[in-house]
Amino acid sequence: MCVASCSGQAIFLIDNDREDGYSYVTIPYEFLPLPEVTSKGQALDRSGTVVCEAKVIEIKSIKAYDLPHLVTFRVPEEMGTSTRFFRQLKEVH
Repeated sequence: MCVASCSGQAIFLIDNDREDGYSYVTIPYEFLPLPEVTSKGQALDRSGTVVCEAKVIEIKSIKAYDLPHLVTFRVPEEMGTSTRFFRQLKEVH
């Protein structure tokens, strides 16, 4: 609930206990369109530099806080503490 109630992506969560070798990072996601669960993209650090590939695991919308979207994505465990954002890859048609 803390992540959902804080604007401007100031709070994020890192879970290292869900799967060996991976960190699950949850961030408020304030862009549209939302990524889809299982879609792949890029994990970025604080400065916007790509640090690794990421996979979306879960998306939640919290009604109690005016429907902010929380995106949880998976990254290699060693990248969990440097990851702060998920960027979708553009589809090629």
